[in-house]
Amino acid sequence: MYTQEDRLAALEQKVAALERQVFARQAEQGRAISDLQHDLTILLGLATKEVELTNGLRTEVSNLKENMSERFDQHDRRFDQHDQQFSEIKTLLAQHTTLFAEILARLPEKSQ
Repeated sequence: MYTQEDRLAALEQKVAALERQVFARQAEQGRAISDLQHDLTILLGLATKEVELTNGLRTEVSNLKENMSERFDQHDRRFDQHDQQFSEIKTLLAQHTTLFAEILARLPEKSQ
């Protein structure tokens, strides 16, 4: 039969072994938490940079949209001017055609 001292020594050894396991697990968890914090810091930096880039792109697209809208408006005005000029040319051509027909009608017919 074991004496009380033997039983106490065995208990102390088991407690010491459990403490080592607990400390080892705490150290592992501490490293894991540290790694996780490091990874989260990197992820936060990346996310922040992506937000900045997205906002920059949003601004550039907005500026491009305004610029293109202005340019389309300018082209619309120029097309309207060209339409007006073509209309005037068409009217002038019709007048010349009429005048040419009148001139041809006044000419004597060609004899053969």
